[in-house]
Amino acid sequence: TSKRLKYSKMIIKNINNINPPYKMNTWFMNMVNYQRRNYMTTTSFFKFSTLMMKDYNYDDYMKSFFVGLFEGDGSIQVNHWRNKNLQFRLVIKLKNTYENMKMLTNFSNYLGGNTRLQKDMKMVLWVMNDKKEIMNFIDIFNKYPLLTTSKRLQLAFMKSMYEIYKNNSKLAMELYMKDRDNKYDPNLYIKYMNKKYINNNPYSSIIYPNFTYYYTPLKNDHMNTFMYYHINNWFAGFIEAEGCFT
Repeated sequence: TSKRLKYSKMIIKNINNINPPYKMNTWFMNMVNYQRRNYMTTTSFFKFSTLMMKDYNYDDYMKSFFVGLFEGDGSIQVNHWRNKNLQFRLVIKLKNTYENMKMLTNFSNYLGGNTRLQKDMKMVLWVMNDKKEIMNFIDIFNKYPLLTTSKRLQLAFMKSMYEIYKNNSKLAMELYMKDRDNKYDPNLYIKYMNKKYINNNPYSSIIYPNFTYYYTPLKNDHMNTFMYYHINNWFAGFIEAEGCFT
């Protein structure tokens, strides 16, 4: 019993040193549940969790978790100001709680953007408004791809409007007013490319994830384990936005 307690304290100490947004995070709880399901000894569990933590990357965790959260509660917006200028915006909107405020503030500090409250104080928002900053930021979706069709099409519409707007702001405004309700039609971007409004189809060129599995067998435990970190962290973020435990 004392040996089990010793190993448990060592694991929690290592988890705390990683300093993720939540110390007792989904990743660690998955490890605990894995131990229970497979009847692992505490010694083997400690070896296993330590092996996993060697590959743990805080930057990967933050960005892939953010993308999952963004897919659930975020939006990629193209708006207009008095029919004169196009405005580009990334937004995550959550219920105003201390935990949500802290989480979005962590993202602002680490990834950029701003966190603020709505005027009625009911919702907390993460917002990025500067179009140049946004165009640099959305490179995050190259390494941590969007998985839902709706978000992919929102991204394609933003990329299309931005490219057209750079070259011909008047044409961009006309197309925006005509096509803003058609942005979820993949054929729209084929039409833009065929008419040479854009150089490439931004929807078909969005990167699809390449699933890579990690094979980490442990001696004397007769088990095989695989982990795909982007999916694990993405799923944790998506559950944070859209999931529930009942």
